[in-house]
Formats: sequence, C-alpha cells, structure tokens
Amino acid sequence: MPRRGGVTILRLLPGFAAVREAAARFSHDKGTFFTSSNASSIAQLRDHIEASDDLRKHYETGSIRIDLLGSLVSVFADSANLPLARPAGSDHQEALAGLAAEKLPNDSPFFECRQLPGFHAALVDTLQELRRHDIDLSRAVSPSRKLADIHDLAEGFEDALATHRFTTLSHRLKGLLDASPSVPQELKLVVWLSETEWPPLWLRFGDWLRLAGLELVFFTERHLTDASFFPAAAQLGAAFPDARIEDVQSRAPACASLFSGGAAAARSNDGVTVLEAADEYLESEWALRTVHSHLELGEPEERICIFSRHLENYGPLLEAASLRFGVPLKMSRQEPLLANPFASYCV
Repeated sequence: MPRRGGVTILRLLPGFAAVREAAARFSHDKGTFFTSSNASSIAQLRDHIEASDDLRKHYETGSIRIDLLGSLVSVFADSANLPLARPAGSDHQEALAGLAAEKLPNDSPFFECRQLPGFHAALVDTLQELRRHDIDLSRAVSPSRKLADIHDLAEGFEDALATHRFTTLSHRLKGLLDASPSVPQELKLVVWLSETEWPPLWLRFGDWLRLAGLELVFFTERHLTDASFFPAAAQLGAAFPDARIEDVQSRAPACASLFSGGAAAARSNDGVTVLEAADEYLESEWALRTVHSHLELGEPEERICIFSRHLENYGPLLEAASLRFGVPLKMSRQEPLLANPFASYCV
C-alpha cells in the first residue's frame, strides 16, 4: 500500500490571488495536475502560465496539466477500469431529466410545472446537489409528497442514464470511490483551487487521492477579520485535521487602501484610459468610481458598460462596489440555485 499523501491548505484573500500563487509555487513541479470545477479559474490559470516564457515551457512539454475536475476524475477512472459510459453534458442531462419527468402522475405537485422553461435544468441542478452532498431522500425523517416525487424523479434520471449509457461527474466519482486507489506513475501532486464550497463527495475524493499516495494542495478563500465569512475553509480544515494550513499574505497593498482617496496611476491615449490597479479589489473599485463620475456628469446609464471576462469572480466585487456608490448595475451573472423557482418551490 502506498504511503498516505500529505495535505496543505493555503488560505488567500478572494479574487485571482489563488491563481497567481498556484502558478508561482507549483508550475515548476513535474507531475502536477491543477484542477477546479470553475472553468473561469482554469482559463485564467492557463492564460497566466502561457504569458510567462518560463512557466509556459512546463505546460507545453506536458510536465504539468491544467484541466477541469472532470478530466482529473477521468484519468483515475481509466486506470480503475470503470464501466465505459459517455459523459452527459448539460443538454443531455436536461433531456434525460425530461424523460424522468414524463413519468410523473397527474396528481404530482410538479405535474403542471414540468413543461415550464427552466424546469429540467433546475431539476438537473437539484439532483446534482443531492448527489454531491450524499443526501438520500428515501431516508427522510418526515417524507412529504414533494420529497417522494423528487425521489422518483431521481430514480427515473438514474434509469435514463443507465439505459442510454451516460454518466455524470458525480456518478463517475462515486464509482471511483468504490475502487482501489490507483495512480498513473507520472502524477505526483494535485493542486485544487477556486471552489466556493466543498461538498462531502469532493472531500471523500480528496481523501481517496491521499490513500493513493498523492500530495494534495487546496487553495481556499479567507476573510481578513471574520473566519466564518468563507465557510469553505472551515469545511476543508474539518475534513483534513492533519493538514498543514498556511495563510498566504497578499502581494498587493493592504485591502484597507481600497477605500482610500488616492488616485491610481493612469495613462491615456486616443480616448482610452488605462488604470494600473494593484489587485481585483482596486480594479473593481475604480471601475465603479469611474462609472459614478460619468453618471454625475450626466452620461446616460444605457451608454455605460463594464466588460469582464471572468464575471463569476468579479461579479461579487462589482456588486459590492455598486451598492457602495449607489450605481444601478445590471449583470448577466448566473444566480445561485435557490434563486431558481423550482428549487424555491421544493424548499
């Protein structure tokens, strides 16, 4: 049996600090696999590494890998000889959820709303959360009609997956956890970053990786003064009590400078102004300050737009700054699951 791998938890301030720190610390280590379920963070990490001549050569030669969590699971699934099945994308899963919903009885609370736009997508998200958190509705203490129907929908979805030989990330993970840990020889270290939560299924996978002898490094967010602000860090600490925990200091100026009145360095050319912000906090702050100034000068709201490639990460920072300045902000950012009418109805 291989030696049990060690665990390191690096806690950083929110934003892209984890991406930069991960690249700086581990891009030179051969056999490193950078992973996350967050596609934006994976893209940002690739961009950051490819922008550096020194780091790019490690990526191009294949000594390190950068890919989504599903790809990491597939590496181990292939080694464990799990049954072959096609990964079901979101469209396929919604179609399979539709097949399960067609079997609902006429008196089901969900019968009328099953044809509403977004129902199948919300159902897929709900079933995915149940699997991630190892929730078995058949064991509910006080079962209700809604819970019973969701349980039936879950079973119908499972049957549809099996019939059409599809699988999902959570199904693949559950199958992998029942197999003996087996690691490809070239893999030495897993660096896992940019997760907003650590559901039990993922934590069990982390422990499985340790049993296989791999070293694990988790990046998680922390708050300067309130540790309960980011519960994901506490989840990791509880799951791996023997982990080495390190608070990584920001390489940018202290966050207190975010609210200072000083101006950022700027240069202008042909009507384009470039602000050199120290970090994502200042970047979002100055974007909203600039918008606020233009609005005070009479610029119509509909003529002002803020573009961000990684809205999933910048969104909360922009929203906080817009509330502070009283700037009306409309954002095409995906809402949390409980904002979905189907999920709210289930609750």
